[in-house]
Amino acid sequence: DHHRTNPNFCEANCVDGEATACALVVKELLERLGCEITPEIAVCLYVALCTDSGQFSFPNTTAEAFYAMGDLLETGLDHTYAHRKLYRERDPRQIRLLTCALNTLTFHHEGQIVSMKLTQAEMEACHALPEHADTIVNVGLDMMGVKMCVFARETSVPGMVKCSLRAVEPYAVNGIAVSFGGGGHAQAAGCTLQMDIDEAVAQVVAKMQCELENDE
Repeated sequence: DHHRTNPNFCEANCVDGEATACALVVKELLERLGCEITPEIAVCLYVALCTDSGQFSFPNTTAEAFYAMGDLLETGLDHTYAHRKLYRERDPRQIRLLTCALNTLTFHHEGQIVSMKLTQAEMEACHALPEHADTIVNVGLDMMGVKMCVFARETSVPGMVKCSLRAVEPYAVNGIAVSFGGGGHAQAAGCTLQMDIDEAVAQVVAKMQCELENDE
């Protein structure tokens, strides 16, 4: 893992909180084991590296991440094809979910916080899988003036709500996620709350407001 909040809950743990991505940890393990990194393996490492680094844009992106990308290209990795499949092509279910989520978009704290949500009924109506909702939270953070956002989604387990939290530097949301039993990075974290979705959003937004007020 590469999350500093990882409590080392497994019997054997390999955690590097300074690593840009889990891909760098896995790549080093493969190299130490003398494994050849084939183009097929390189695709997996590329996906992990890009997603964990925000396409090499997150603050924790290091020179090592770029060097690793160079190594992957030398294996014959077709990064143009992989990038299109990963970031450009969209399943129609993703677009339908985004439409539903945007209809709930709400500004808080003078426009500095954004919240969005999806119900399980909407997930089912769109015939969507949980992964189809994974990138919706980023849309909230793309708007001018927004410093933090939360996207809440009901799960298939009644009363369970998954919340994705995002922030722009220098603001952080990992502490908020940890307070709800979750974790993650300073600017990208998550947690699962056992309560009504509206109450979950309200509680997360309240903590985000406190975080911003403490920094003002």
